[in-house]
Amino acid sequence: MVEERNQSLTCTRCKRTFTSAILVQNLGSEKSYYGCPYCFNRIGNHCLHYLGYLSERSKGEEIPEECMICEETIECMLFKLNKSDKAIKEIRKWYK
Repeated sequence: MVEERNQSLTCTRCKRTFTSAILVQNLGSEKSYYGCPYCFNRIGNHCLHYLGYLSERSKGEEIPEECMICEETIECMLFKLNKSDKAIKEIRKWYK
């Protein structure tokens, strides 16, 4: 777990502060995760931005690397749309 403090992150394991997590990849596994750059402690599903960031970013802005492996990418992209009834009806059509 990581605590957020004034635009920086503090690892709950080693207590060091850093501004960005690193992508930790285990060569023996397909799984990768973002972690502390000092002790490689998993950050978990802690968003480095906020839920809804992808729905609010400008059209030409790149999608951050950490967003590409996040389990909530789709929900983040549709965050603004999910608030409207029209969008919810449209999304439900996809699942029928």
